[in-house]
Amino acid sequence: MADIAVNVTTTGRQVSPAIAMSANGAYVVAWTGVDAGDSVTPDEGIFAQLYDATGAVTKAEFAVKHRHHRCGDPAGRRHGFGR
Repeated sequence: MADIAVNVTTTGRQVSPAIAMSANGAYVVAWTGVDAGDSVTPDEGIFAQLYDATGAVTKAEFAVKHRHHRCGDPAGRRHGFGR
């Protein structure tokens, strides 16, 4: 599979990516966005994007958690979602 850009927001810093995959090959990529410069996440947030087994986006970039303090890094693991 070729490299793909998973984040729509490119301002600030996007760090600490994590990936989790289901048994059917669908996967989620999550990352921490720092100082994105928008009104929703002024300091830091965890963002994610969902994909099917072919790599097609099934849910565009969304905020999982946002706050004005450090919220930690996302962690990925294999799970039964998408069954």
